[in-house]
Amino acid sequence: MHSNFKPKRKSFHLVSDKAYQLFFQIIEQSVKAIEQSVKAFSHTFRQSVGAFSQILRQSVGAFSQILSQSVGAFSHSVISSFHTLQSICWFRLYTQSF
Repeated sequence: MHSNFKPKRKSFHLVSDKAYQLFFQIIEQSVKAIEQSVKAFSHTFRQSVGAFSQILRQSVGAFSQILSQSVGAFSHSVISSFHTLQSICWFRLYTQSF
């Protein structure tokens, strides 16, 4: 009767070994899937950051251009107003001297 239990133990160990092998294969496949997900996320994240930085550069460039144009127009307006004021002052001085 003692000899009858040995084959059952061996078959139990074989099943147990196969279960462990299957378990570790599942873990290995899960780790590989996680690695692929991380790589895909990293790639997508880098693309998003690249697109965002490009949009930011374009926005800063456009803002800089608009600001430059606005400052240019404002300074032209101030200079033009100054010339007009200067002309009025000269005209008054000229008319008062006669």
